[in-house]
Amino acid sequence: VKFDNDKSEGDLIYNFAQSNNFLYTLEAKAVDPEARIFTIKQYNSKGSLVRRIELDKEVTDILKNERVSRFAVMGQYAFIRTFSNTGVLCDISNNIAVARLIDNEEIDIAYGAKNGEEPTHILIYSRNKGDMWLLELKTSTLHSLDVNYENIEYVIIDDTKNILISAFDDDDTANTLMYLDY
Repeated sequence: VKFDNDKSEGDLIYNFAQSNNFLYTLEAKAVDPEARIFTIKQYNSKGSLVRRIELDKEVTDILKNERVSRFAVMGQYAFIRTFSNTGVLCDISNNIAVARLIDNEEIDIAYGAKNGEEPTHILIYSRNKGDMWLLELKTSTLHSLDVNYENIEYVIIDDTKNILISAFDDDDTANTLMYLDY
């Protein structure tokens, strides 16, 4: 990766992740101080480039003035969150990363894997609003979950269909633990 600080041109690695024995990098090619072309690159265990995934305009618009705080790949999906807590879930099954879900309210993900195996479900949630979605990776089905809690603090999920949520009540005085079986 080469970058010229004086000209603000070159390649940048924003973040990286691994999934299914592949390494993924979230990269930007800076063509000038104002323009960046974003891609996700997939590498095999020998370091060879397997494929290059362009990001669609919706995803690029989120990243163009932001830094990436979290990048994860799970099967054919990638999750990207910025430091301003806007997040996007992308389908990366083709050579273009297409946004499936975008939220700008403290969005995060949780997923469980056992013995190093890939997860079967991903839970996407908004900490401030209490919105939750469950993505089944095999079927690419995204379900909205009805949870009556805002101010979500922590979420733990496993691959045996259990979710544990820690949330504060509306006036931030009492912590509640909620168990869901999905």
